Amino acid sequence: MTANRLYKVADCFAAAHRPCVKCARFAVQTIVVYAACAIGSAGADEILRRSEKPVRGTFSAMTPTEITVKPSVGAVIRVPVGEIVRVKFAGEPPRLDSGRNAEANGLLDRAMDIYTQSKESYTGANANVKADLDYLIARVTARVALSDPTKTDAAIRQLEAYQSANPQSFRLYESLYFLGRLYTAGNDGAKAREVFSKLAGAPLKLKDYRMAAKIAEGRLLLQERDVAGALAAFESVAGTNPSSPAEKSRLLEAMLGKATCLQRQNDYAAAISTLESVLKETPARETRVQAEAWLRKGDCFQEQKQIKEALLAYLHVDVLFAGEKTLHAEALYHLARLWGPAGHRNRADEAGVRLISDYPNSEWAKKLDAGG
Repeated sequence: MTANRLYKVADCFAAAHRPCVKCARFAVQTIVVYAACAIGSAGADEILRRSEKPVRGTFSAMTPTEITVKPSVGAVIRVPVGEIVRVKFAGEPPRLDSGRNAEANGLLDRAMDIYTQSKESYTGANANVKADLDYLIARVTARVALSDPTKTDAAIRQLEAYQSANPQSFRLYESLYFLGRLYTAGNDGAKAREVFSKLAGAPLKLKDYRMAAKIAEGRLLLQERDVAGALAAFESVAGTNPSSPAEKSRLLEAMLGKATCLQRQNDYAAAISTLESVLKETPARETRVQAEAWLRKGDCFQEQKQIKEALLAYLHVDVLFAGEKTLHAEALYHLARLWGPAGHRNRADEAGVRLISDYPNSEWAKKLDAGG
């Protein structure tokens, strides 16, 4: 997409068209979800997997490492937790899937409303449904907190309470991942390392979570300005051979971390080359990786005073990945600073207003407000 085309898209999305497009996408995906449910097995549990067809049947066992499903016909199927995209329970509140869909699209307030209402209205006896509602609420709270530090403590308390009440949950390792990210965002390296050490202790068959722990170590080292140590951590993951889509996703995250280290070392050509490989290989569903890759491309261009190219990269995040709240706030900050020198003061003002309005408690809003 050329710069001029993206500039036009940015103008189009600046006001009323943005929510219209976002809501339209949400509506279409919700319809698809309900249609899939309508043709699925009535009253069945269901798992949506990363790379294969959904599995429907009865969950005969759930552990921190896998869910065992007994289909109506055929042998049992064991699904590793790293391959799980979405879980649906038989008899769950009817609106719950629309809440999951809202969360996936970054509509976190809407997702929270649906999850909370579903929890309040659920009168069934399935303890798994009740536990998962608690987790979904905690996860959304965590996602919000990653772009709003005022909610970090509440998010940590909810995740830790969930883990304490559900020590054998299939959500265990994912919840540890979010908890570690919250401690990292809160600059509590000691607590973050404690959590990620548990993640690193995942069974060998959950290699993707062990990879995630190493990537988290790299991010912590970057935060502590140990670029060489971070690069070594990322390269130890980027050099592995993935054997599943989940492991491939982690490898791409490691490549992204490696590119960030190269950028910090002023090796912009190598960083951009690595980022382009990440963008080429990342599946469409991996929006967080794509958004961060565009952000880091923007950083590389900005540091080389290539303002037009930097704007184009940051615009990709604003236009295509606004659902990734933390990264979107960062992109808006850079757009608010760069549009003016590029001769578009009105666009700079608009980006700044949206940053302050949508992410008032983020580090980026505070930085912009302070003139940084």
